[in-house]
Amino acid sequence: MLNNGVPLSKVMAIVGHSSLKTTQGYLRLSGKDIEGATEELNIQVPDFAAKSDNVVQLRRKS
Repeated sequence: MLNNGVPLSKVMAIVGHSSLKTTQGYLRLSGKDIEGATEELNIQVPDFAAKSDNVVQLRRKS
């Protein structure tokens, strides 16, 4: 649900958690809490980087 954009408070109500701390654990597992965090770094990742196990040189976007 979190990956499909359902707000954390609604997920909490649906699954019946009484503690927000419990639901936040699932938020961390989904990765939604950090999604987009690096967008402000203005770094361009080469297309081949996702398919490579090698170290990739990152460059600032022009």
